[in-house]
Amino acid sequence: QEITYQTIDTKAASSFASNRHFTSYAYMLPSGKTWDSKFSEGSAYIADADIYYHKTAPNYEWKAEKTYYWPKQGSLTFFAWSTYTTSKASLTGATVSCTQAKGIQVDKFDIEQNKNVDFLVAEVAKDKKANETQHADGSGNTWAKGVPTVFKHALSKLVFKVVTVKGGTEYNYTSDNVTFTVKSIKLKGVNNNLAYSQDWQSGNTASKHTWTDPVPAVEIEVPVFTGDYVATNTATALTPATGNYSIVIPQSFDSD
Repeated sequence: QEITYQTIDTKAASSFASNRHFTSYAYMLPSGKTWDSKFSEGSAYIADADIYYHKTAPNYEWKAEKTYYWPKQGSLTFFAWSTYTTSKASLTGATVSCTQAKGIQVDKFDIEQNKNVDFLVAEVAKDKKANETQHADGSGNTWAKGVPTVFKHALSKLVFKVVTVKGGTEYNYTSDNVTFTVKSIKLKGVNNNLAYSQDWQSGNTASKHTWTDPVPAVEIEVPVFTGDYVATNTATALTPATGNYSIVIPQSFDSD
């Protein structure tokens, strides 16, 4: 039986867009052994495979160009990551790898070199022996059964809302002949160039998604809004300009 995948994207559990790619890894364990207890004995079965949608009726499969088959004995444990692009996933100035102990890892993630890249990491799919999950794509096509591949955002998306307030409540200053115009918003001291590790956990507990500061720490300033926005008494999300940042590495704040 050929190995195929089932992709679910992020919090809303919507379909992973069929024109996007992701990268898969898999490790094999012999019969009678489980990933949580014997992961260190896992042998590489799939490595750095580019997975994309093959629309061939009646199957509609997510799979690699090379054909991978399920082993007749034993089980496979899968890891995956994506930059949600229309070609093979890649990061500029960074090396992405996968290990049995940690899962997906990035040696250094620089948001200046990977501006507004949506870095996705799938939860580990442990001890699989066959294609199992089936999902409809929302367009009337039902994908072939496959390995459950549930992606989560590893980065943080920024949304800034602006509203005029007076006396603790939203207030319209028009009658006061007062106008508040937002010209720019910048974030200072943003930690950057961090290392990432998926850090999967035993059982059904979600991965930790650990970010580690380099020594010495690298801090940058990033613009998140540039323009002319006239504030009103309705909270409205600002639209970042082309040169602005809307995605950053999750930040750990100092006590002050």
